[in-house]
Amino acid sequence: MSQVSGPSDVRCATSVTANPQSVTADGGSVTITVATTRECSWTSSSDAAWIRLSTASGQGETSFTANVDANPQAVSRSGNVSANGQRTSIVQAARPCTFDVDPTSVAMDGGGGTQRITVTTVVGCSWRATTTASWIQVPAATATGSGGLDIQVSANDGGLRTGVIAIADKQVVVTQSAAGAPGPTPPPAPNCVPTVNPLTIDTSAAASPQAVQLAIGAGCAWTAVSGTPWLTIASAPSGTGSATVSIAVAANTGAARTGTVTVAGQQVTVRQTALSCSFTINPTSQSVAAGGGSGRFTVTTAAGCTWSASKSAPWIDVAQGTGTGTGDVTFNVQANTSTSVRSGTITVGGQAFTVSQAAAACTYTLNPTSQNMTADGGHGRVSVTTAANCAWTAVSGAQWLEISNQSGSGPGDVNFNVQANGTVTARSTTITIGGQVFTLNQAGTACTYSINPPASSFGSGASNGQFTVMTQAGCTWTAMSAATWVTINTPLNGVGNGQGDVSYSVQANPDQTPRTTTITAGGQSHTINQAAAPAPCTYALNPSTTSLTSAGGNGTFTITTQANCAWSATTLDSWVTVTANASGTGTAEVSYSVQANATGMARSGAISAGGQTFAINEAP
Repeated sequence: MSQVSGPSDVRCATSVTANPQSVTADGGSVTITVATTRECSWTSSSDAAWIRLSTASGQGETSFTANVDANPQAVSRSGNVSANGQRTSIVQAARPCTFDVDPTSVAMDGGGGTQRITVTTVVGCSWRATTTASWIQVPAATATGSGGLDIQVSANDGGLRTGVIAIADKQVVVTQSAAGAPGPTPPPAPNCVPTVNPLTIDTSAAASPQAVQLAIGAGCAWTAVSGTPWLTIASAPSGTGSATVSIAVAANTGAARTGTVTVAGQQVTVRQTALSCSFTINPTSQSVAAGGGSGRFTVTTAAGCTWSASKSAPWIDVAQGTGTGTGDVTFNVQANTSTSVRSGTITVGGQAFTVSQAAAACTYTLNPTSQNMTADGGHGRVSVTTAANCAWTAVSGAQWLEISNQSGSGPGDVNFNVQANGTVTARSTTITIGGQVFTLNQAGTACTYSINPPASSFGSGASNGQFTVMTQAGCTWTAMSAATWVTINTPLNGVGNGQGDVSYSVQANPDQTPRTTTITAGGQSHTINQAAAPAPCTYALNPSTTSLTSAGGNGTFTITTQANCAWSATTLDSWVTVTANASGTGTAEVSYSVQANATGMARSGAISAGGQTFAINEAP
C-alpha cells in the first residue's frame, strides 16, 4: 500500500499580484492573480470591510476579483488582500470635497436676529464662513464635515442693505430691511418632490456603471442607498438639489439576478442577465523540440466563467489546467524518443490547442570502435546500431582499406578488407559511420638488421674503426658500446635510421693482456678485439767498461735487448766519438773511437745506450 503526501511548503510557495493597486474614490474592482503550482490550494481574505472578494479560496494559478466600495470620505484609505499570507495592498483615493448650503438667501427685518445655515459636505472636508459686512457676525472657527452655523445680524439703523457670507465655494445672500420697515418677503420653499429616471435598469452580466438622473428642488437634501451587495453607489451617496447618481454593477458570475437601489426615497430596480461563457485561446498551437520543453497559452473568457484543460496524448503533462475567468494554461512536453514527428492537443472550453513535437534525431553506436591489424592485412567488420529508419553511410579516405557495403538503413554491419602493409611504418585510418568514428590501426613490416663486418681486430695502440648497419628504410637503431675504452663517433648519439655507418675510436691498451668488447645496433653485435700491450724493454752492455793507454784507440761493445726495443748511443765527452750504430732496434754492436790523451792526467768518459753506461778510462 502506497502512501501519498501532500505538496511541500516550498513547492506550494505562493505569490500574488504586485502591489499597491490604486482605485478611484468612486470605487471599482481589482483583479488579483495568485501564482502557485496546480496541486496547491489557497485561501483569500480582506482586512477592510469596504473590500469585498469574489472568492475565498482556490487551487493552482488563477485570478479573483476584489470589489472596492466608493469612498465616502475626503481622505484616502488603504486595505490589504491576502492569499496564503501573501498580500496585495489596495489604495483608494479620497473623495473630492463638494459643498452645499441651505438656505442660499436670508431675509431679515430691521431689528436683526439669528439665522441658522446648514452646510452639507463630504466627511473630512473643512470649511469656514467669512463676510465683509460688518453688521453680520459669523463664527470664526473652521468646521469639518456637514454641520450648521448660526449667523448674527445686527439691528439696522439705516436703509435697506445686503451682505454676502462666503462658505467654502458657496455664497449666502443676506438682505435686511430698513430700520422700522417690515422684513423682506422670504423666497418660496423649494419643491422637494423627487423625480428619478429610470426606475428600472436592464444590464448584461459584465460589470458596468449605470446612471440615474435625480430631479429635485435646489435646497432639497437626498440620499442614495444600495439594498443589494452587488450594487454600489459609485457617486456621492448624498447631496442637495438635482444630481446624477452613479451605480456600479458588479459582474455576474452565475444566474440572472435582480437588485435595488433607493435614490431620494425612490426605488430603482436593476435586472442583470446570467453569465454567458465563451472561450478563445491564444496562441492556438506551439512547436516543441524533440528533447521536450514547456509551453503556455492564454484562455480568454468572462470573469466568472470556469474552465479546465484536457489532453489527448500521454506525453503532454498539463501543469496548470483549471481557472475562472481569463488565465493561462501551462504544460510540459516529454522528450520524443521516436524518430517520427508527433502531435497532440489540449482542449479548453471547446477550443483545441495543438502541440507539435519534432522527431528525435537519429543516433548511432559502433561496435567495436577500433581494431588493430597485423602488417599482413585481412578482413574486418563493424556493427552499426540505430533506429530502423535511420540511414547511414560508411566513408574512409585510405586507399589501402576497401569497404564492401558503404551505406544502409537501420542496424547493420560494415565489412572491409585491409591490404598488406609493405613498409615498416605503422599506419592508421578511420571509417566514419553516422557521424561516429571507427579507428583501424595496422602494424608495419618487422625491421631486420645485419652488421658488416661483424668483427674488427686492432693492435694495442689507439685506433679507429667502422662498420655498416644494414636494415630497411624507416627502421631505427641505436649503436651502443659495452666498454668505456670504445667511443661511438657517428652517428650523433649513436642513433640511426635505415642503412648507415657507425664509426668509433679505440683507446690504447695499457695492459699486457688482450681485450674484447662489442658495439650493438638493431640487436646485432660488432666484436672488437685489441692486442695486449708489449712487455717493457730491458738493456745490457757487454763489455760495460774499457781501459786504454794515453794513445787512445778504437773499440766496440754489444747492446742486448728485445727485438722491438729501440735505443740510441750517445756521449757527452768531446774526446769520445760513436763511430757506428749510434741507434737501432734489438741487439747490436756499437763502435767507438777515443782520442789520445795529451794531458798529464788520467781521464774517464762514457757512452750511454738504452739507459746503460759504457765506461771508458784513458791513462795520462
